[in-house]
Parts: sequence; structure tokens; C-alpha cells
Amino acid sequence: MPILATYPIRIRVTKNRKSKFFKTIFHALPEEFDEKSEQFTKKYSNHIQSNRVLLKFKDRALKVYADLEYKNEDFSLLDFEGAFVSTAKPKYIVKNFFYFWDEIIEELKSAGRTGDATIHDESLKALKKFNGSTKLEFQQINFTFLSKYENHLRSRGGTNGGISIRMRCIRTIFNKAIDRDITSIQYYPFKKYKISKLKSDPNKIALDYFDVMKIIQWDPTEYSHLIDSHNYFVFSFYTRGMNFTDEMLLEWSQVGHKKILYTHSKSKGNFSITILPPVRKILDYYKKNTLGTKYVFPILLRDDMTPIQSSIARKKPEKNTIRI
Repeated sequence: MPILATYPIRIRVTKNRKSKFFKTIFHALPEEFDEKSEQFTKKYSNHIQSNRVLLKFKDRALKVYADLEYKNEDFSLLDFEGAFVSTAKPKYIVKNFFYFWDEIIEELKSAGRTGDATIHDESLKALKKFNGSTKLEFQQINFTFLSKYENHLRSRGGTNGGISIRMRCIRTIFNKAIDRDITSIQYYPFKKYKISKLKSDPNKIALDYFDVMKIIQWDPTEYSHLIDSHNYFVFSFYTRGMNFTDEMLLEWSQVGHKKILYTHSKSKGNFSITILPPVRKILDYYKKNTLGTKYVFPILLRDDMTPIQSSIARKKPEKNTIRI
């Protein structure tokens, strides 16, 4: 069954024909929100209570707007944003687990950590679906709640590994909320609920030497659309397992006459890799077929791509496969 996309409910503030949008805690399907009345319809879960909360958001925005206009009619939207955001958040927002989680996801995106942001976004949607409401306070997430959520995920085909990811995301948000004094350590549910019990049973089978050699020695010239994928694999093998993200971000300035010097994108460790003949062959190929960017491989097509655009480019090779 397809998952229907929901849309964020935001407050639009307009000043001198310029507008700025401010998020609320709500997301809804088109049929769950009436734009004319600016209210949730009966199809939205807990629509009466949600409309009351939404009205408080609007009242707060109107108060900030009126106060600024009284002090200075020429205030800007930037002035409004500063006053609106710095205003102490109402209790029903501060205690809302989903609202805080949304903030953390936005922080991850701003920091360029699009992979982590995606994992958290998917985990947030899964928990919202289980909860059945956009309202969830930190103290409601206890051992019983997490146990029921685990059973729910398992009933829908979830594995230990997948459930563990969902739970670790919740634990991360809880830890950040405690660090920022959003909630108290007394509500921390992971003292009793142990994620460590969700040990995955990976059925990973490594390629043996002969299989690897079959891939390396395979000639992709008859399949031009697989040349890049084949080069990425061979390059990684002969550079001590350089991962795809580091290949994608590898710049010509990091390639010397005998060594490749780069910083691992995840561990931040510095690596010095000797350029072996197969690697030199691949480097010469891309030097000859360069796109004119600072990058070695033709994955990022411009030098100024954003983290989100880079994350999209990172997924492209998944379409190609090599048959042995």
C-alpha cells in the first residue's frame, strides 16, 4: 500500500509584499486541511484539539507582529523572525517530541548531514504513524510505549536491525533533549528498555578472492554505461576500500605523483594511499575524460553543489549492476 505524502502546515507572515513562512508542529494530507478556513477538517486526527493549538500559533504570531508595529512601523521580516523565534516557546510545543525531532532534522540538513537527516526523517514518520497523532510528550515515551512500538514494527515485517535503527534515532533525540534542558533525565526510557537486545542476525557473505578478481578483470567496453561503476569498484579495491562518498568528493588536488592524500568523510581520519598501477590507469582515464571540475570522478557535475544535491548524486550508481 503506497504511503501518502503529507505537507507541512506553516504560518505565512507578509510585510511590504514580501512573505516568510514559519513552521508549526503539524503535517497533513490535502483533504485534512481547509485553506479557506485555515483549519483542519474532520478527516484529521484530533482535529478539534489540533485547531486550538494551531490558533495559539497564529495568536502568538499576531502578538509579535503587533508589538513590532507599535514600536516601529518599518520593521522587517528579519526583525519579526528574531522576535518570533526568540519568544519562549509555549509548553505544548516544548514538550512535543515530534516538534523537537523536526528541529534536529533541520539542523542535520543545515550541517550537510543529509544521510543522517534522511534516516531520522523516515524514523520520525514511522513513529508518527504508530502514534496516530501529532502530539507526543517526552514523558509518554516509556518502557511500555517502546515495547508496543517494537511489537508494531515487528508485526509489519521489521527485523531486529531495522527496529534497532528506529529505536536508536529515538534515543538520540531524547539525549539531545536532555542536553538542551527540553526534558528531564527522569523520563529517560532507555535505562529500562535496552536496544542492545535487538542484535541483528546479518547473513553477510563476503566475496572471495576469485570473485573479486572476476569483477576486476571483467571488460566493460561492450557495456559503456557500466564503465564508471566498474572503475569505482576497482579504484576502491586498490585504495584500501575507499568508500563511495570519499570517491565522490576526491579532488585532483589530493592526487599526487605517488600518493593520494584524503580525509575520511565519516571518521575524519587522514589517509595516505600509494597509487598502484590499476589506480593510475583509472586516474589517467578520468584525466583524459574530465568534466572540468575539481573532482576526479564525474559524479558531482559542478564544484558548487549543495549537500542535498550531493546526496542525490551519491545514489546514482545503485542503478547499475555488474554480472559475473
